[in-house]
This record gives sequence, structure tokens and C-alpha cells, in this order.
Amino acid sequence: MLQPNGIHHLAIMTADMKSQIEFWSDVLGAKLVAMYYMHGTDGYFHAFMELSGATTGKPACHVAFVQCPNIEKIPSEVGVTHAGNVLAPSSAGTMQHFAVNVDSKEELLAMRDRIRSKGVRVQGPLDHGFCQSIYFGGPENTVLEVCSSLGRDINGEAWVDPVVQSNLGISNKELAGYKNPEDYSNPGEPISQPPVHEGKPVYAGMPDGYSASWDWPDEEVFEKLSDTTPPVDVEAA
Repeated sequence: MLQPNGIHHLAIMTADMKSQIEFWSDVLGAKLVAMYYMHGTDGYFHAFMELSGATTGKPACHVAFVQCPNIEKIPSEVGVTHAGNVLAPSSAGTMQHFAVNVDSKEELLAMRDRIRSKGVRVQGPLDHGFCQSIYFGGPENTVLEVCSSLGRDINGEAWVDPVVQSNLGISNKELAGYKNPEDYSNPGEPISQPPVHEGKPVYAGMPDGYSASWDWPDEEVFEKLSDTTPPVDVEAA
């Protein structure tokens, strides 16, 4: 079955990358593994905090941050750009809250105590039936959660509410498809880039010169836009 097997990274915009790195390292114990000028941009910093590495037997997973010039001039407003808490709204397409995983109840309680030991208020744990969670705030009004499924998968027969299904206008046929997505068999030849279709998502507001690159051949994109050189030459050090 071809499907994503985890989140490699979730990137959050920041006006103060140092404070985010410090919080995720000191309070949550995430390891800084990358911090560099973002490829193909002018003055953008990118940082990766490792939650699990590819060599741990789990999928590589990171929280990432992006900082660029003048980001501090863009208003940040609870209820618009940020929810502020898990019971509040924010604009469509924004991150309402972000939950990181631990594997056991013992680790969940230990994370609660670690976070509190750094002076950050934590609520929980709460038992949601298919997972247990603790909640707390992060820098720049981020809404954060540590969550554990306690080694169990979610039972989709018990946790898909038919009332919510009806309210969302999801038919039984559609629901069956969502629960069991069609597998994909990759053809021998690559699929060509489709044209822009109304109603299909696209990258928005690309800088001048980048929009046209979406119609380059894949080989040209790889050759011209790839950048594999790390900022530090560890072989020469």
C-alpha cells in the first residue's frame, strides 16, 4: 500500500527562531540537527529539530522553523492567524494545534513533569479513549500537545461518528472510500505535469521566476533547483 508513513517535518513560520530552538531543545528535548539559509531564497533561515531519526527504526520526524526578513511586521492575531488554544478557531489553512508523540503513559507523564520543570504550565493528562494527551503553550502563541496512543491503533468503526458524517455531507460510499483508499500502482513511465485546474490546490504567491519552474521537465528541476551542499564542510574540519 503506497501511502505516507509519517510526518517528515512540519514547518512553522517564526519571527524569533532562537527562542523556538531554545524552547524545543530545553523544554521538549528535541535535538537541533540543521540550521541554514533556506535553499533558493533570499535571507530565509531554516532549522530542523529532530523528534525521531531515520536510524532509530521509526520514520524520520522533525519540527522545522522558517524565519525571513520583516516577518515581525506581519500581524499575529489569536483567532485569526493563531487559535491560542485547542478550543478556539483560526483562519482556514492555519495550524490549530500541533501534537507530538510519545509511546507510553510513563513517557507522557515524564514529559509533563519535564515541561513543568522548565516553568511552563501543563494541563493533563486527559484520556480521549484512543489516546491520552497533555496540553501547553509554546512561543509565539503556538498551541502544543504531547500525545500517546499507548500502542493502539484507532478503531475507525467506533470513532467515526455517523452524526458528524451526516453534518459534513459525506455519503456512505464516500466514507467507505476514505476508510479504504485505492492503492496506487506506479506506471513504467513518469506522469507528466498536469495543467493548472480550477479547484485544485497550487503553491500561492511564488516569487518572480519560480512560477515558470513548475512547468520545467522534472530533470531540469532536479538539476537547477537541487542544493545538496551542507553549510559546514565536516570533512575539512
